[in-house]
Amino acid sequence: MQDPLQSLLMPDHRSSEPALIPSSVSNDDAAVVTDLTGAIIDWNDAAGRLFGYTASEAVGRSIRLLIPSARQTEEDDVASRVRNGETINRFETIGRCKDGRLVPIAFTVAAIRAADGDIVGARRVAHDLSGRRRLEPGTLRLAAIIESSDDAIVGKDLDGIVFSWNRAAERIFGYTAEEMIGRPIRLIVPADRQSEEDEVLARIRRGERVDHFETMRRRKDGTLVPISLTVSPIRDADGVVVGASKIARDVTERKQGEEERTRLLQVAQDASRLKDEFLATLSHELRTPLNAILGYTRMIRSGLVTVDKMQRALDTIERNATSLTEIIEDVLDVSRIISGKLRLNVRSIDLPLLIREHRGGPRFRRRASLRRPRALAAGTVEFDVERREIHRARRPGTGPPRARQFSCRARRERHRDWYCSRVSPARLRTIPSGRCRHDA
Repeated sequence: MQDPLQSLLMPDHRSSEPALIPSSVSNDDAAVVTDLTGAIIDWNDAAGRLFGYTASEAVGRSIRLLIPSARQTEEDDVASRVRNGETINRFETIGRCKDGRLVPIAFTVAAIRAADGDIVGARRVAHDLSGRRRLEPGTLRLAAIIESSDDAIVGKDLDGIVFSWNRAAERIFGYTAEEMIGRPIRLIVPADRQSEEDEVLARIRRGERVDHFETMRRRKDGTLVPISLTVSPIRDADGVVVGASKIARDVTERKQGEEERTRLLQVAQDASRLKDEFLATLSHELRTPLNAILGYTRMIRSGLVTVDKMQRALDTIERNATSLTEIIEDVLDVSRIISGKLRLNVRSIDLPLLIREHRGGPRFRRRASLRRPRALAAGTVEFDVERREIHRARRPGTGPPRARQFSCRARRERHRDWYCSRVSPARLRTIPSGRCRHDA
């Protein structure tokens, strides 16, 4: 009695290709037909190239010829599933060649049915994975590099639809891979920079590369992040551009560093300008008392100062020498302030006495004493130094001034400077009763 599987074979096809192997099977894939016992019935040329057996050597022998001893149980499971009418899709395993060499393969198994629907055999199509396995270590290393990169690495097609999104992209832009894959890259492009994406895609379609293009992108929370962008075309096996690979580096820290350097440079320039101004002022302040000292000294030596004016000349020399000392102390105070070693010796001062001592210096305009408080003009303040009261106008031209008590404390060696700097002599007018008036 003829085997049901053998009856399905077409005699006119035996010289070329078994009828049980459909034309849809690739010439690079090994096709093997077995009966329900596992005996090989048909065998194509690709199977011969993969396993090393000719058709005459393989047909009639068990399929277990191609299975390593350690994987024989896999065949038991496959045979059982085929009898149950199941189809096995892409099962990866190891096959054994005629020379004993082991080869990684992926195969599919489908049941073959007779005209009445009974299962009479199985068709196996195996694909050699040796090439893929050779590439896998490099592919895995590349994938690991992409995932561990600090730069966002994004893949998109020529329509701008994202198909890959690494962890750095999630961290920089705030979107997960699940949120971005399949969506347009324009989601992270600000509205005012959409034209940049048009230009990038146009250049990619021409096969051009975009290097270190600095721009802004929008995070998921709406904030903007400065990035440096490099875009390269992705080509298929035929060299046709099919997409783009984008590498985006967050340059926020670099931008902040540049801004800080700019700020520090401005600070340095301002400090240099202030130094020049300080030196110019110091030169003037030193030259003024020095000229007085040198002038009186030369006059005394040349005999131009009479005896009755000698004391005044010596007082002038002493006063200007003291002024020089105080200027030097002021300069040293700057260094003490910077180093935190400045000590203030503060004590109470007699302001009336201080004003009387200074009346011989700046020229004050005298006027009659006021017998009672009166309305003061806007910005006018009266100091009653004998009573230690300050009279200040409440509102311009309305009501008598309001009196407040005050006291004065200053560094012992600096009270003269305090008086001269806080109360400008040009705006101070004294009153015989001891009051002084300052027009602000």
